[in-house]
Amino acid sequence: MKDAKTIKSAGKRLKGIAKIIKGVAKRTSIIAKWIAMIAKPIAESDKCLTTVATSTYCDRSFPDHPL
Repeated sequence: MKDAKTIKSAGKRLKGIAKIIKGVAKRTSIIAKWIAMIAKPIAESDKCLTTVATSTYCDRSFPDHPL
């Protein structure tokens, strides 16, 4: 009987761990979504900045620059 009890308690513990992992995963996915939402406009604006910088700054400074 002792073995059955330990198996049961181990199962309960695993279930608890699984719940915690699920909760953490849910939170991290929400955080990841927020990061993506914040990062996307930054990345897009950065693209514009670099293209503007390369087209104006590089053309003036280095006439035979590959960009």
